Amino acid sequence: MPFVYAGAAILTPAFFCRHPGRAFVDGAAVRPRRGRRRLCGLRLEAVWMHVGTPDAIKAAEEAILESAA
Repeated sequence: MPFVYAGAAILTPAFFCRHPGRAFVDGAAVRPRRGRRRLCGLRLEAVWMHVGTPDAIKAAEEAILESAA
């Protein structure tokens, strides 16, 4: 499969009311909506970089500066 879920989502607050006590949305909460065509995705036609570590932030900043030059 050439695609990956990057963890970005827009969810209505009502979604969380249906799953009290959950700190995050997991597959068990999402799977039932998949069959009802309540989920969709968009393909990002751009560069995606993670910034979860100091080294990754530095690499992302360098890539941005290089692309602006």
